Amino acid sequence: AERAEGTARLLTVVDDFAEDNSSRTRTPGARATEALLQTLAQVSGTESLRQDGSPLGYLRQVVLDGSRTGTVRHCATQVINAAQHVRDLLSVDTWSVLGRLQQTLDDTPDDDDQLQPLLADVLESLLAFAGIVAHSMVREESWAFLEAGCRMGRAQLTLAVLTSAFAEAKDRQVEDLVVEGVLRAGESIITHRRRAAAGTGPTLALESAIELLLLDRANPRSVLYQAESLAADLALLGDEASAAKALALVKALDAVRPEELLETAALTTRLRELEQDFRRLSDDLTSLHFSRQAPRRPQTAGWSSPWQVADD
Repeated sequence: AERAEGTARLLTVVDDFAEDNSSRTRTPGARATEALLQTLAQVSGTESLRQDGSPLGYLRQVVLDGSRTGTVRHCATQVINAAQHVRDLLSVDTWSVLGRLQQTLDDTPDDDDQLQPLLADVLESLLAFAGIVAHSMVREESWAFLEAGCRMGRAQLTLAVLTSAFAEAKDRQVEDLVVEGVLRAGESIITHRRRAAAGTGPTLALESAIELLLLDRANPRSVLYQAESLAADLALLGDEASAAKALALVKALDAVRPEELLETAALTTRLRELEQDFRRLSDDLTSLHFSRQAPRRPQTAGWSSPWQVADD
């Protein structure tokens, strides 16, 4: 669900850029649009879908093609399939939201070229689902696992977007437009503009994006916020060793200085290191909590059963 939401938000931004700049070739807006399209392709793993057709056709496929891993529909289907396995544990409200999500994606006409209303409906359902989890579940192990998964997913997705969007140096105009798109996808554009207007934020747009989406512990969209929340979730589970690893990530992020990452090579190197650190922790959690145990065969007793003894 977290990946579906993040992909839908990025799609909303990229579609908006594509509509505004489709006829403005070789402009900063067109180059920023291409950079954001490439970011979407890499983050969602749908590079192969970009080989044919127009940007709009590609964006529609990333929303609706359920046969491709990484699309919004594929992620939504995974959510619904997972929910089926714990059907008796989910409320009527939860099923109402998931049913609406599925209906939204199933009932979209193939010839409908307006993605913004569709993406708005998808996000509304996903936000409702997140709200039910956040405000209705008892804070026990089940909630901690769900919350930890959301934090891990959001951190990895944010790092992937930042890494892809800023992997190559760009002209200042293009870079500022890409930063705006990334901040919009990360639900942080209003905070960026408010701080810039008040003079309380960084002067450079890129530095503001690094601060807000990577290092701002008060921003629920930042990677640092995810790491701190993940440590608390793992502590609630009683997994102190994994919680310590999450706290090590917090310490590593606290040591980062935004002004030191304004050069492209330094930024991408640090982001990839953090991606690998989160991935290793994710793999550790999978092997510790979610790997299936080998089936155990009952051992045949070498002594008589009680009724055999009685018969004797």
